[in-house]
Amino acid sequence: MHFHTVLVQLTLWVAGSNAFYPFIPEYLCEDKSCQTQNRKRLLEDGAVTFPLSQRAPDASESQADRVQRTARYLSAKYGRKPPVGISGDVAAAPVLDRRQNSKYTVSRAASTSTADSVGLHQDGSDLSYFIDVGLGSGAKSVYMLFDTGAGTTWVMGSDCKSEPCLVHNSFGPADSASLKATSQSFSIAYGTGSVVGVISTDTVAIAGKKVTMSFGVANVTSNDFNHFPFDGILGMSMNKGATENLLQVFKREKTFKANTFGVFVNRNADGPNTGEVSFGGTNPAKYTGALSYTPVSDKANGDWAIPMDDLAYDGKKAGVTGRLAYIDTGTTYIFGPAADVATFHKSIPGAKLDANGGGTTYTAPCDSTKTLTISFGGVAYAIQTRDWLSGPNANGECVSNVYGIEVVRGAWLLGDVFLKNVYAVFDVDRTRIGFATRPPVPTPAQGAATTTTTPASSSGSGSSSTGGGGSTLSRPPSSSTSSSPFTLLPPTNPGPTPGGGQTGGQNSQAAGSSPTPGKETSSAAAGRTRVGGYVVAVACVLATSVALLFCA
Repeated sequence: MHFHTVLVQLTLWVAGSNAFYPFIPEYLCEDKSCQTQNRKRLLEDGAVTFPLSQRAPDASESQADRVQRTARYLSAKYGRKPPVGISGDVAAAPVLDRRQNSKYTVSRAASTSTADSVGLHQDGSDLSYFIDVGLGSGAKSVYMLFDTGAGTTWVMGSDCKSEPCLVHNSFGPADSASLKATSQSFSIAYGTGSVVGVISTDTVAIAGKKVTMSFGVANVTSNDFNHFPFDGILGMSMNKGATENLLQVFKREKTFKANTFGVFVNRNADGPNTGEVSFGGTNPAKYTGALSYTPVSDKANGDWAIPMDDLAYDGKKAGVTGRLAYIDTGTTYIFGPAADVATFHKSIPGAKLDANGGGTTYTAPCDSTKTLTISFGGVAYAIQTRDWLSGPNANGECVSNVYGIEVVRGAWLLGDVFLKNVYAVFDVDRTRIGFATRPPVPTPAQGAATTTTTPASSSGSGSSSTGGGGSTLSRPPSSSTSSSPFTLLPPTNPGPTPGGGQTGGQNSQAAGSSPTPGKETSSAAAGRTRVGGYVVAVACVLATSVALLFCA
């Protein structure tokens, strides 16, 4: 009898020492009481915590509404006519009550080890990617969307009273003694309104370098920006916007050794956030094989647009040729002319037009695991199924993230659904874009298991989160798949995330430091120590059990 009691106590001790701590994500809380209870349990129990972050998109916004809003936003961003394939009427974006006390959870990227590089953060749902930027004499830290589809740079101003400004960090005279407002104003139309403000001049610090340039300080913002953690937009296009072009400023000031930048977009489902932007060159650790370049089209008008060869599924080409593809880090999905997208989906067995998708959305069997490729310059680049195919909708059908919406007339727009599968290089000097294959996702023993999650609206510095000194391993809802440092990695081309409805997945994920090549990070070693701890502890239980058995 005593033997069984001791055995149970020892077993519970083992579990309590190293097992994950179940936690209800804040976005699932009906009110603040369960958030308070979570923090109380963390402080009282002193459980071992594993930093993970998750942010679900607004529950009030459907996937279809999100896509339509995104398409309107993109059409305005590229300065074109209203996109073909969406409704002309624009409804006001819903203002959610919870926004009053909102704190956006951010999956911060690991600190970069390469020179002239900066971490590329994201919202934890693969919807938006942004970097830390320091503005003015006080180096006010703000999150700026890293947007290769925009030529204008702007930030929310401290005197802005629009609802999005009240839940984001802002910038103004109190933050910088060197801020100089001009007599010029700017206005940019977006999906549900405009961003309006004054063009000002001040210093902009990125990746350890500082330049002086003009940028917009907004006093009115569109409700589009309720949906994302970033506080402004960093225009990384070559086209002329309402403000000075940042890339031209870099070139004029010879800020970096070359006028190029390499982009590694992190997929949240892969675990530690190793997203990175390298200015002045590339980071060879982020890709394998050679980079293949395609010249930017003469018809691009300063945008990052290159000729696309074709699309294919399971080796079957769609026959979509003679099209330009705009490569845009500032959008999530893939958009194309309706006829092209219809032709492409015909190559996928079982794919069909979604009856509830407004004539622009397609579904495909959830077990569609054959390779989807997009080709440039004779080189085909594979897109993982979990990126182009979202999890089941209300009807149990998986939704394709390739939409028949013509954002730019006669052209395709490739966002992060594509970029999560390649390493991309944007070469200003030679006006070309290069792609390379990404290396395999590190195993848990190779990757780091640390991160910080940041309430973006609560701290200008973007430091680590609250909640007992760290984030905890959260158990996602049953409709999501968990991806912690100790779960098996998915296959090379896994299927869609169940219940996702997003690009890449709405999962609880780890984010943290990337390992130095050839070296083992301390957190990786700690991960093995934890696993080893289970073995030692179990051995102790067995040994104790045997001893007690003989003693009895």
